[in-house]
Amino acid sequence: MVDNQAFNSQPHPMSEASLDELEAQQAALSRLIDQKKKEERNKVIAEMLQQMERYGITASDLASGVKRVRAPAPAKYRNQATGETWTGRGRAPNWLEGLNKEDFLIV
Repeated sequence: MVDNQAFNSQPHPMSEASLDELEAQQAALSRLIDQKKKEERNKVIAEMLQQMERYGITASDLASGVKRVRAPAPAKYRNQATGETWTGRGRAPNWLEGLNKEDFLIV
């Protein structure tokens, strides 16, 4: 466990700096952070390009994405008179308008 009292009893070295000095240091750190991000980004891009080449992946493969096929939802309600069904998703059909949908529930 760190002895916070001993740590807090000494002033931080930067506490004596003026506001202008602190702002200048902040700006310098921001530039350094931006530079490091660019360097790491370039490294990651190079690694990705290497993997793309290895597996034969093209930019159009990435742009098309992976299409997820979703199974249609099962019908939850049925109009006995017409045989029409509704999954219960989206806007209710006209044949249910003004009626209790529970009366049409498929059991």
